Amino acid sequence: MLVSEGDIGIRLMEDREDDYRKLHYWSNQKHIMETYSGREWSLLEIEEKYRKRVNGTEHVVPAFIVYKGKDVGYLQFYEIDDDSYETQGTLKIEDDAYAIDLFIGEKDLLGKGIGRRTVTLACDYLFKTMGASAVYVDPRTENERGIRTYSGAGFERICVISRREMFGGCLHDSLIMRKERK
Repeated sequence: MLVSEGDIGIRLMEDREDDYRKLHYWSNQKHIMETYSGREWSLLEIEEKYRKRVNGTEHVVPAFIVYKGKDVGYLQFYEIDDDSYETQGTLKIEDDAYAIDLFIGEKDLLGKGIGRRTVTLACDYLFKTMGASAVYVDPRTENERGIRTYSGAGFERICVISRREMFGGCLHDSLIMRKERK
């Protein structure tokens, strides 16, 4: 387990069939396709995309959200800078900043505070262990559930960047949110 608190934990994704199958299953759930994955994914596509991350050949660190001992969702984190985090020149990314993305894959666990608690735990880990100065998230403006989760975990709204993310074949606006180390 990378980090845990109470019944919530974050563990690194491993290069094993079971982890890829879980991510494949979640990525093809309707609530995930509508907010995160954007389309159906084959198991082979999941393996090809995430194996590079699991093996450390990409800078994105993939992890699973654990609730009461069971994998229930996906989280990834990565260090960012002005070049890697597309802000269209609207803001300056500070040194040692990170970004996170996540989803709860088990639909019956939505609305129970698991996402907010996971975001808080991930930020604490990034601040204390990785030395992050700030953590960023960039939900699409129509992702109200995600925005509520991030706001509840202490993120502040910074700006909206128009037509920033390709999703479902269309460009969407992103809300840039930040939580600073205290």
